[in-house]
Amino acid sequence: MCQLHDIVDSSLTEGVAIGGARPGEEAAGGQSGSVPHPVPPPGPRLEFDRWCRVLTTELRRYLPDVRASTNRRCDRVTWRHRELLVTCTNDRGVFSIQTDPRFGGFHDAERHDVFTATTLAKSIASHFDPALSVADREA
Repeated sequence: MCQLHDIVDSSLTEGVAIGGARPGEEAAGGQSGSVPHPVPPPGPRLEFDRWCRVLTTELRRYLPDVRASTNRRCDRVTWRHRELLVTCTNDRGVFSIQTDPRFGGFHDAERHDVFTATTLAKSIASHFDPALSVADREA
């Protein structure tokens, strides 16, 4: 049975590189071209609960007061910040993030790796706090 402390316990992300770079590698960057940071090849696939733990850890780097909760079956995680709500579900292997009921949100149907989780965490953080998106564009 999955419990809330499973999602928020930082020790559960040991051995998982947070921030895009894998252990022993430098983060990509500084290359010219249309893509400022090349997409690395897929990393090791993570199960839904571990993928959500990585995403939660990375999300809290941007917004430390984000709260995470999960349902009993561990197929849904909800993040809350201020009055906003974002939900992630595991729909038969497709990890779907719903930021707004009127829009489709984000989906990870193939990779399920650290790179995707950290990238989506940045998008969720920008949804919670639009100033983060502006600051990123100015950097």
